[in-house]
Amino acid sequence: MKPAGSGGRESQGARDAGLACLHGIAGWKRARIRAFLGPLPHFSDSGRALRFAAARGGTLGVWASRLTPELSAKAAEMGVSIAQIEDGFIRSVGLGAGLSLPWSITIDRECAHFDPRRPSDLETLLQAADFSDDMLEDARAAIALIRTAGLSKYNLGGEAFVRPAGNQRMVVAFGQVSDDRSMQLAGAGLSDPLDFLGAVRAAEPGAFLIYKPHPDVSAGLRAGALSPAQALRFADRIETQADSLALIEAADAVHVVSSLAGFEALLREKRVVTHGQPFYAGWGLTGDRAPLPRRSRRLELAQLAAGALLAYPLYLHPETLRPCDGLTAIRALTESRKHLRRNDHLWLGRLIAWGRRYGAKRHDARR
Repeated sequence: MKPAGSGGRESQGARDAGLACLHGIAGWKRARIRAFLGPLPHFSDSGRALRFAAARGGTLGVWASRLTPELSAKAAEMGVSIAQIEDGFIRSVGLGAGLSLPWSITIDRECAHFDPRRPSDLETLLQAADFSDDMLEDARAAIALIRTAGLSKYNLGGEAFVRPAGNQRMVVAFGQVSDDRSMQLAGAGLSDPLDFLGAVRAAEPGAFLIYKPHPDVSAGLRAGALSPAQALRFADRIETQADSLALIEAADAVHVVSSLAGFEALLREKRVVTHGQPFYAGWGLTGDRAPLPRRSRRLELAQLAAGALLAYPLYLHPETLRPCDGLTAIRALTESRKHLRRNDHLWLGRLIAWGRRYGAKRHDARR
């Protein structure tokens, strides 16, 4: 693979990506997606989108969670290629489920980055790219900014955390949304949060184990909640209020299935144990309970960050909302985060989540 330069993907939009049409993009985020991609693609339902893409000879961009086996089969039948769109790894101030708009997205022509069944564009990049010295320097600068500013995917903040007194080893297990596609695909069969906690306890029998539920689950927006009685079968404490980054900083080790918290812990040079197969596992940086042998390259942390943070996503400047490279976006977010308004509407996200659950129950009742 040709050397990856330091400029990132600030110029890539619909013109370069070859997207003829978009499907599965929620109405509330369409204007933001246009800011990433420009005015060329239009939004449509699956049937019309496929016909439009076939007529134009272009690619259909689909939000990853909206890609169904039926849509994939129909696209193959019509000769239409599909690119999957997802949130980037430094996304917003606030939850996507709470309707916070993203500052970064990813576009993958092979599969979603969290799908280990075959190599994604990100995996291929990490496996083969010859990252330039300039890009590695930018990656190290990005890591330093992320660490000093306390940046994460959602930048939610939270309460301070005081490590329990004593010399006992402390580990943190980060929960996930149980019905999320990343758990279904990258979970290596470990989709039940209680099973995950049991596996962590088995691996860390003498440690003080803290369980941190996913923020979408804690907010009541997504599935995967454990009762206190369930979680405390294996965990010593359930922590919903403390800042995730504060927990990571205090931990001796972090356990995840495929959570991005594992990547955020790697950026802070913590020991990370993966029980699933996330994009950052298999490169010699993590302890992997479900190895993926085809990932044979041994990466340095700067190489992983160069691929995952700089070369792979698209970014918008968090103040101007114009496309920019990754280091510029991270630097701007670092400098202006205190002044940025958290734009999620938690009550509306909860209403939408309730409506989805209610609709699913009605559908099941009619069957």
